Amino acid sequence: MANALVSASHSEGLSLVLVEAMLARCPIAATIVGGSSEVLDVNEKDRSPFPAPFTPGDVDGLAAAIDEAL
Repeated sequence: MANALVSASHSEGLSLVLVEAMLARCPIAATIVGGSSEVLDVNEKDRSPFPAPFTPGDVDGLAAAIDEAL
């Protein structure tokens, strides 16, 4: 089992890997693009009750999201 799933996509449809990671209770750090924001249940303030979301191209946000996921 992985310590965390990191998905740093710039565009995404409905990401089944995110759904599978959530079902496996694996911590997630993922960009909030396309269908990923729906899977991650991201609100208007870019927060999610489950994983650590970040915006594409935000390197500091990626690092913070990985820290939060772990």
